[in-house]
Amino acid sequence: MGVARIVKRRAAVLEAAAEGGDDTAALGELGLTINRVARAARLSMGMEARVRDIRRARLLGLEAQRLQAAADRAEAEKKRAYARDGFIGRLVEETVKLGILRRAGLDAADLDDETIEYDEDDEQEIDDAVCAAERMLNHRKAYRGFADRPVSAVLAQVCTDLGLTPDWSLWADEDWAIEEAESVEGSVFAGLSP
Repeated sequence: MGVARIVKRRAAVLEAAAEGGDDTAALGELGLTINRVARAARLSMGMEARVRDIRRARLLGLEAQRLQAAADRAEAEKKRAYARDGFIGRLVEETVKLGILRRAGLDAADLDDETIEYDEDDEQEIDDAVCAAERMLNHRKAYRGFADRPVSAVLAQVCTDLGLTPDWSLWADEDWAIEEAESVEGSVFAGLSP
């Protein structure tokens, strides 16, 4: 814009000089200068627009990456919670099955016996307990954030809510229980032997 002002002043000087005589060469040079300034201004504005578009695209790309990363984290957390629900469900199922076996005079060693058949009422009791545990884990405020709590704490709460008593020695040899015994102060697995 400063160049355009200088050219405008120069045009006024040349116009005043042209009134007194014929200075067409200077006016032609001034016209060429005006064309160059106008072209430079157009190129500058075009480059600014291009830079602005590139910056906007980069920012949109970064925002898209951020949103995708957040969606990936949410999906991973959802899968983790789903797997944890299934795991807690398995432990609840084993607790109920062990209760049923003990009523029949059997013990925890018989839990892995695949030849044992449960009658229809026992199967219903197992299904009801597992479904109730899933509902509690998914819908009750008391279980919010359970994925960050030790498995034994969540299982103890679920079993208390269902009126069950877990036999902690049943899982004492599993990796998660051993890890919990070593890392969680006051763990129910501390000092248990499988």
